[in-house]
Amino acid sequence: MQEKSGQGRKNQIPIAAKNGKNYLLLIGIDQYAPEIGVLQNAVRDAKAIGKVLTEEYGFTLLADPLFDEKATHDDIVNTLEGAAASLKEADSLLIYYSGHGELNPVQNTGYWLPVGAQKSKKSTYLPNSIVRDCIKAINCRHIVLISDSCFAGTFLVKGTRATDDFSLFDLETRDSRWVICSGREDQVVADGLGGTHSPFAESLLDILQNNQQQHFRLTSIENSLIALTATKYRQTPVIAPLNDPKHKQGQFVFRKETDDDTLAYEAAKAKNTPAAYTDYLQKGYTKHAADVRTRHTALEAADREKRAAADRAAAAIRERNAYNLLDAKFAKGGLSLGDEIRLANAFLETFPQGNYIKNVQTLLENAYAKFAELERLEKEPNEKEEQEKEPNEKEEQEEERIRKQEEERVVKEARTLLYRRIGFTAAAATALYVLFIFIAPYFHKPDPHIDALVTDIENYTNAGGMETEAKNAWQNAYKLAPNDPRLQKWKGKYEN
Repeated sequence: MQEKSGQGRKNQIPIAAKNGKNYLLLIGIDQYAPEIGVLQNAVRDAKAIGKVLTEEYGFTLLADPLFDEKATHDDIVNTLEGAAASLKEADSLLIYYSGHGELNPVQNTGYWLPVGAQKSKKSTYLPNSIVRDCIKAINCRHIVLISDSCFAGTFLVKGTRATDDFSLFDLETRDSRWVICSGREDQVVADGLGGTHSPFAESLLDILQNNQQQHFRLTSIENSLIALTATKYRQTPVIAPLNDPKHKQGQFVFRKETDDDTLAYEAAKAKNTPAAYTDYLQKGYTKHAADVRTRHTALEAADREKRAAADRAAAAIRERNAYNLLDAKFAKGGLSLGDEIRLANAFLETFPQGNYIKNVQTLLENAYAKFAELERLEKEPNEKEEQEKEPNEKEEQEEERIRKQEEERVVKEARTLLYRRIGFTAAAATALYVLFIFIAPYFHKPDPHIDALVTDIENYTNAGGMETEAKNAWQNAYKLAPNDPRLQKWKGKYEN
């Protein structure tokens, strides 16, 4: 008792025809109570049938699809009753039901099972008789009821056959009420594997999608529908008139749309270029706009990826050539360490994510290692000079100490001579001592270091604009020889 579903899109695409508009009502139920049995493809099937009928055959949705929780007993009946009030005499209606069906074998009556149906309460079922009554109340040109459910054959009128004695024009202009059942009245039909379609829905979709004729009668597909379905499951679809006095032996004729929008869409698909799809949209067509945008986006994405791949390939070639050139320069030699480091760093900055990063990093590390070795070698002589300088400085310090001691000794002797041997007065002795202090340095051994500083002071002073250098030289000399008379003349200038 399981049915199928479909993927329908709510595209309202009316088509003008002499018989009025073609309307579509979709009913699909998967979510049944566990004791009834959950279906897998009923809604999917209804959506798929709706999509092909609206996009390729000019149907317009009569109302929002009644799927799962929206497909209650009352919702289905109310929608059918609403059709009776809204449809015009020249309009046509196709009702597609995909869900569970049930049979009362005693009364030989069939049921649709709306959502919320309970196995133990037949009152929650929707009898086929009520569906037929709702259809009888609709005053329009053609009504086609497609029921993909178990025991759908109970809608049929036994012994009634279609007639092909009328012309296509006569069939279209005569009123008709038809039913397409997925199986006979005593047959259980298949739901199909999850995520696919029921055998019946898949066969009907195959016929509708692959039809190459501009138009075809409803009954013309019966043989194909039976043959295709039989290859998938043991069920036999039936197409027959509905038991309704409004049936006047007419037939609904399926017509493929040939409006400008569809022609432009097919032309754009044939070219399959972004420019063709852009042209379709710029001309203001809307019926297939969603699919056109999807195709356009996919082509642009593929084109971007193609260009990106070409850019990556070109970048790889540039990197390889740059590395070969760099490697050749390093191998040839003659580059300074500075040039090696500069070239390697420039390569890494240009190709930060390249394929030769490790190779160039090795070259750079080698260059830095050479540079570190040179620094070490240059540093060794300086350390030796420093080591040699230390004894010289010690000797100079020792000489300075001896000179000062000698100076102190001379001063002592002078003081003793003045006080004890000559007998000068204290005042005279003091004057002579002061005089000796000033002239004593002239009797000392010359100090080359002091002489050099004095020379620097004189040169800096005479040069002008080098007062800072002169002051530093004077202060250094004064620390070493504060009694040197040559330094006295600058004392007032450079002391502070």
